[in-house]
Amino acid sequence: MLVFAAASAAVAAPSASSSLEKVVILHYAKASARPAPFSNDSMTFKLIAKGVKWPSSVTYSINPAGSDLSTDTVLSTMATSASTWDNATSFGLFNPPTETTVTSIGITTDGNNNIIWKDIEDTYPGVIAATFLYYNRFSGVISEFDMVFNSYYKWNTTGDSSAMDVQDIATHELGHVCGLADIYAPPNWSLTMYGYSDLGETYKRDLATGDIFGVQKLYGQ
Repeated sequence: MLVFAAASAAVAAPSASSSLEKVVILHYAKASARPAPFSNDSMTFKLIAKGVKWPSSVTYSINPAGSDLSTDTVLSTMATSASTWDNATSFGLFNPPTETTVTSIGITTDGNNNIIWKDIEDTYPGVIAATFLYYNRFSGVISEFDMVFNSYYKWNTTGDSSAMDVQDIATHELGHVCGLADIYAPPNWSLTMYGYSDLGETYKRDLATGDIFGVQKLYGQ
């Protein structure tokens, strides 16, 4: 699901604020039937707003409070997920994450890229995580992102069948940060950017062919 919040221009010549688009991307929990055998050779990908992207490497911070995991575990796992995308392109998308104490994100742009854990079940029922992306609608340049993981769910890094896997979900969400949109067609369920996930899922930790094609379309090989 993509929710676009666009600012309207008050004058003929657009200002910096009026050119800013906000995209809210919701990642739903869903235990769906999956065809066998598993195949990750689908070449399908979809770009956000026909190809928005970052002009340079992304610096971001994480508040692990609410994940019930150690700070070191969360930061290292997130860095691993980011490296999965970095390894698919020579662009160098992500800098190493740092820790933050920020507890509220996604309301408005503030120039910082933050990831937090928070119970968002009342606001977004059944949503595992939400990514908020800001980009210039004229230049197509991404300027900021925020991300929230729903602490309503149990989180782990072991593939525990009763928990959401941090690396799995983070790799998917960071795909949105790169500029890739969700794919929902059931035959493409093995893609990292497939739009549904479930407890104990780990296959999104690794990129499929379509995911790699998508990030290379934006940033080159």
